[in-house]
Amino acid sequence: CVFFVVFLSWLKFFSMLVLSCDDNLLPSKSEAYRLQNKIPKSKIFFFEKHGHSLLLEHGVHVSSIIKCAGLYRHSRRYHRVFDYIPPSTTELKEVDKASIDLLFRTCPAMFSTLEDGTVVRGLAGVPEDGPVLLVGNHMLLGIELISLAAEFMRHKKVVVRGIAHPLLFPKKTKTWSEGHDFFDFLNLWGGVPMTYKYIYELLAAGEFVLLYPGGYREALHCKGEEHRIFWPEQTEFVRMAAQCNATIVPFGVVGEDDIVNLLCTFDGIRSAPFGKEIMRAYSKHLNLRDAKHEVIFPGVCMKIPGRFYYRFGKPIPMRGRQDVLTDRRAATVLYAHIKSEVKGIISYLLEKREEDEYRKISRRLMFMASQGFNTQVPSFDP
Repeated sequence: CVFFVVFLSWLKFFSMLVLSCDDNLLPSKSEAYRLQNKIPKSKIFFFEKHGHSLLLEHGVHVSSIIKCAGLYRHSRRYHRVFDYIPPSTTELKEVDKASIDLLFRTCPAMFSTLEDGTVVRGLAGVPEDGPVLLVGNHMLLGIELISLAAEFMRHKKVVVRGIAHPLLFPKKTKTWSEGHDFFDFLNLWGGVPMTYKYIYELLAAGEFVLLYPGGYREALHCKGEEHRIFWPEQTEFVRMAAQCNATIVPFGVVGEDDIVNLLCTFDGIRSAPFGKEIMRAYSKHLNLRDAKHEVIFPGVCMKIPGRFYYRFGKPIPMRGRQDVLTDRRAATVLYAHIKSEVKGIISYLLEKREEDEYRKISRRLMFMASQGFNTQVPSFDP
């Protein structure tokens, strides 16, 4: 069957076609393609393992599909800040099912810093109310995002709005998935493209905002660059935090060196025969703006997984910091301080994780088998 969801906004129609690929009664797939050619601005969602009674089958949630497609809106265009709807209970369960394997393998240990400088297990040191700007380092492929977002939702009851590369927000006219793909999950969890306008609007709305100044350069780092940060010289996010009276929380993450091996990166491809030409064509095809470091996904292979460690530093309130708004030097000094804090946290975690007797997965499995798989596994003493 092919189902229509049609929206009328400012006298313009936006339609979505939801179809089942295993429909034995009607030619749903060919009909969906025909209708998409006839109907302007339409999107198709394919469900590969569903039959004729699509909406009656398990795993099909029309409200989630509407949100992923950006068709719920208050005005002519979808606004990622003002039109965003937090995940429902059903969507949270879908995310838990998709992330349970990673959480089981890496068993993240999270720490935070109280106002007096005491480091504690958990997120007690992170402010309860926004606006909050979380500033930290990316791990390989940005894999730390899943555990971080899940932990904040579970214990803080807030959605962390991540700032991501525009490449992660493609304009899809077709979606092939059994439920949601990676890009759908990014939309469901409130991700927005990297623009200073979005950062300002999120902070002004009192949200928890997740920012990686190193961007994709850290997420796609080369061999030997583990735990390094690649931050630009711009200090705009510091001034925006001061203007919105936000609280900046620097944080660091380590552990991706324990879970994957890098096989090839853009440095290795560049040095290969015709490597520069390949990367130039790849970057042009993706319409990238950074000419110094091409975006190309590295080759990786899994190894025996280690453990992820997070630590959130001492909060830095920006209320009343007018000097940051008016004095460029003051903004630069604060930016350097935040960068130094992140580096210090990374060094702290690399040193302290050596004291964790449950760092190896075999020890963690033995503990969970004896105490229960929902029990929090101990870590080092902060």
